[in-house]
Amino acid sequence: MNDRSYFAIHNDKYISFPSHSTNVMKLYSDAEFYLVKEIIDAQQVFRIVDVNGTPTIYPLSCGTLYGFTLNTSTEKIYLTLEIKDRVTNTFVRHSQSLKLENSDNVDVKTIIESVFASIEQYASTQIVPRNEIWYKTSNGRVVQFYSCYDEEIDFIDNFGANLISNTYVSGRGTLLFDGDVTKVGEALNHSNLTTIYLPDSVVEIEDSAFNGCVELEQFVSELASDDGRCLIVNNEIKAFAPSGLCKYTIPQGVNKMNDCFSECKQLIEIDIPEGVIDLSVDGCCNLSRIHIPNSVQSLDFCAFGQCHSLDSVEIPYGITKIGIYCFENCHNLTRVIVPESVSRIDDGAFIQCSRLDDIVLPSSINYIGSQAFNECISLSAIELPTSLQNVGTGAFENCSSLEHIVFPLALKVLNARMFKGCESLKRVDIPDTIEVIREECFKGCKHLKQVTIGCSVSSIENGVFQGCSQLSQLYCKAVTPPNMGSKVFGKGRPKCRIYVPMQSLELYKHSKAWKQYSDYIEGYEFE
Repeated sequence: MNDRSYFAIHNDKYISFPSHSTNVMKLYSDAEFYLVKEIIDAQQVFRIVDVNGTPTIYPLSCGTLYGFTLNTSTEKIYLTLEIKDRVTNTFVRHSQSLKLENSDNVDVKTIIESVFASIEQYASTQIVPRNEIWYKTSNGRVVQFYSCYDEEIDFIDNFGANLISNTYVSGRGTLLFDGDVTKVGEALNHSNLTTIYLPDSVVEIEDSAFNGCVELEQFVSELASDDGRCLIVNNEIKAFAPSGLCKYTIPQGVNKMNDCFSECKQLIEIDIPEGVIDLSVDGCCNLSRIHIPNSVQSLDFCAFGQCHSLDSVEIPYGITKIGIYCFENCHNLTRVIVPESVSRIDDGAFIQCSRLDDIVLPSSINYIGSQAFNECISLSAIELPTSLQNVGTGAFENCSSLEHIVFPLALKVLNARMFKGCESLKRVDIPDTIEVIREECFKGCKHLKQVTIGCSVSSIENGVFQGCSQLSQLYCKAVTPPNMGSKVFGKGRPKCRIYVPMQSLELYKHSKAWKQYSDYIEGYEFE
């Protein structure tokens, strides 16, 4: 949709017309010319239309037109235009005036054309050539390139062209390439950049670009946000300039923010607007407060990893999973509210959350991944929801304060090392629905004294109770002796009494797997 304003010079007088005037030429056919401002698809375009109706178009391709005013007095017309200086990020005003008094030979069209030309000329000096990147550094020297493995920099892979030179003159650095710069990779990571100027030819910013540039203050680019802090491609923040910021509000319109805040150690608070569906603030070690909007659909890989200062999180309803290593190493996280919409907690989601002591798992959860709560040393109790069908290897390994477990009836297998190193466990009641106890499931639970194994268990694998030095009573309700792996109780003979169904006493004592423990096996009447 076009939005138009018309301006005409007629008999030395300035005349304006509202946007709905469509027959200007007919009304004022003897006017010298018409200056028409149009908004076409959100872009301002100016046309000068002469008396014959032939337009001359001025889109100001080298700059951005921000304001336009035509004022008249008894003697003058003033034409004022503003463009944004892309280097200083400030508004620069250009104006020309025309005296009309007693003038029969005023060439208004020529004057206005000269204004447009001067703006084009000025703006063109502020444009980064397509084969260059401009920059500033904190020490006023050429930027040093970064390679993760100290390998030779592949400039084609990082910038789309080969580097010719890297110079720093008169307060500004220039990277000169042998072709158009089309993308930016990780070659400038961990540098002392303060400002970076990218040409309009750049269309791709790789994930993790500019990570570790802790002194970076501003991006100057067609891809930059209004405040110059973000590079945004297809509504996703691809890079962030963190220097000096303790609090930041994500720009409106952004829907993704992955891996762009890595190592932003000064950030304490991030305000995320509705509309964001995917986020990550991995490595923001001082982040203490964050609001997750309802529009977020899932919390993916390392979304809050290494956020050491984060103490509580409320996950909004609608999120369906807590991703791999989502809250890894959040040392101060004590409380997490998980909504009923979450169906899975992936591998390592809360690994090394050493102060986490309050988490309620809703009935909607059916999967907990490997090492999901590994080394949550403050977690003292966990009630596994009734819908839970699969718990991964080492899910609660080294939860040294864990004293109480409630198993769901839908669970069939206790996976390997599931409770290994849970030193505070004293009693475990394995329900009748469990069929297999994988290797080292309870290894190192050195205060475990009593275990009841349900009647459906058919296999107890290697080292399940190895290192359980205080285990004194083992009740096994299975009528058919389960298969036994090696060193179930560790080296040597167990120190515990083993109670089995009275009617199966002889079966246990003579079975290949159990007869080595026959001196410790007794019959028991289970209810």
